[in-house]
Amino acid sequence: MFAHLIRFGATCSVLAVLTACMANTASRSTQDERSFAEDQAKFIEFTLGLERDPRIAGYVEEVGQRLAAHATRKDVDYEFYVVDMASANAFSLPDGHVYVSRGLLALINSEEELAGVLGHEMGHVEAHHPVLRRPTEAASAVQSAGSAAGIAASVLARAAGTGPDESDVAARRALLAPYSREQEREADRLGQDLAARAGWDPRGLSILLATLDREKRRMGPLAWSDQFLATHPSMPERVAATAAHAAQIVWTPGVPIAKDRADLLARFDGLIVGNDPAKGTLVGNVFMQPSLGLRIALPPGWEAGYGMGFAGAYSSDRQSVLILRPAGASKDPWAVAREQEKRAGVALLYNARAEQINGLAAVREELSVSGKQGAYWLTLNWVAVGNLIWSIEGAAPAATAELDARIINASIDTIAPISDADRARIDIVRLRAMPATDGEMLGSLRRRSGSTWNADQIAIANGLARDAVLAAGQLIKVPVREAFFAP
Repeated sequence: MFAHLIRFGATCSVLAVLTACMANTASRSTQDERSFAEDQAKFIEFTLGLERDPRIAGYVEEVGQRLAAHATRKDVDYEFYVVDMASANAFSLPDGHVYVSRGLLALINSEEELAGVLGHEMGHVEAHHPVLRRPTEAASAVQSAGSAAGIAASVLARAAGTGPDESDVAARRALLAPYSREQEREADRLGQDLAARAGWDPRGLSILLATLDREKRRMGPLAWSDQFLATHPSMPERVAATAAHAAQIVWTPGVPIAKDRADLLARFDGLIVGNDPAKGTLVGNVFMQPSLGLRIALPPGWEAGYGMGFAGAYSSDRQSVLILRPAGASKDPWAVAREQEKRAGVALLYNARAEQINGLAAVREELSVSGKQGAYWLTLNWVAVGNLIWSIEGAAPAATAELDARIINASIDTIAPISDADRARIDIVRLRAMPATDGEMLGSLRRRSGSTWNADQIAIANGLARDAVLAAGQLIKVPVREAFFAP
């Protein structure tokens, strides 16, 4: 899902949580279902975040509410949100929370397409589709994997030879429980019927599916694995089936909310494409979290990455690791360290010492642990930055510990408040509408606009052929790199 996400230890994919939450089970009461969905909605908002731009979020809500007025289930109060995900995705909760990612919005070219995908997710809710795994069990697995001591416990487990790989795989299998092919087909049909009743062309879903099929083939199966419809029936099959179903629907066009393509693109203007730097970003090997005022230089030459609430790096042989993540809201690193030790049920602070790192209060501990895979060196650190304590864990096998411990500790020693110079190095990519010149080709427009997409990506995202000849003033959406902070 996240292009820069490194799957450290017991860190679970957010998509796994969302997939597990997408419908109810027959054994749960309606009240239990709603209570569970409300908890998951809070979890989604906290871990992924929601797009707050009223032009973007308000437009999606307006389209969704027009669909909701024609829904068959009157016991559901539908709500529509844009989730802050770079990948193309959409999902729903059994109580009527419907989410579409900003990554998917970037591929949409008409209001009918947006109505189609929202209708599809509503179709799952309308049909009471079950999950293959009980939500309570899925939630328990996520809570365990994402606990405050999860990373430290996973490093210790790996050193003991009972590494997190096995538990992580088991959690994924439990959580990534897709709808059946027939349920997906039913959601397609119900979504198209719903869109048509609300006054939108039911072919919109077919057009969007065709775009997603092109994007899937461009990215390849591995890159697409966490995207929308990755586990659904094959794209060409669904494009054909939805087109055939749309041809059978009699519908009356309604008044569009966005009156034309220019209006649609204006509503999506400024949509973030790719990483949202506010959640954290890598500039070279330096991880910066501008909203929380933090920066740290990760080991040079290591495989670095970041995801929901963490950053880290692996050594080239993938045997040594450094992980950074928030550990608690406090100014006292000792208090958070002791709480984490209590939750882990392991003596983590036996030789811990207080330190100052670049003027920041810190607690530092180094351990040696042994297990089936041999001896490991382990360092645990808690550092106060503002009103938040950051946990930094590093581990290296004994065979390389002398060198890797120096590398890891040198990285830890760079943690510091973010500076104005750091902020000036951060940029952001936003979607903009670029008018073409008469007879212009996509390659030329890409160079002229400074698009971060290549010509193939621009063609797919705009529903055009790769060799399309553009007309004067034709609006083409492209992502462009801009300063994150005003100069």
